[in-house]
Amino acid sequence: MKMKQIFPALLMMASPALGMAQGQSGLVMTDLDKSVRPADDFYQFATGGWQKRNPLPAAYSRFGSFDQLGEEKQQTHQQYFGRTAEEEVQTR
Repeated sequence: MKMKQIFPALLMMASPALGMAQGQSGLVMTDLDKSVRPADDFYQFATGGWQKRNPLPAAYSRFGSFDQLGEEKQQTHQQYFGRTAEEEVQTR
């Protein structure tokens, strides 16, 4: 087959998959805090709903996936060895 025949056929096969994303805005409306006017505090308006559903632990100034991974590692270490890695280092 020639490229002139293959390319249109591939486009026709891909068009339904490309059309599926249309009609979706990409915004999650529950992430918005509609109790705040965007003109007063746009950051709170844009992220307030997400912040309410995902509170920051009190012991952290930030908490991301690596912090969560570190906590899970500490729990696993304590489960297997009876103490955390920090306690083990201090006893040496």
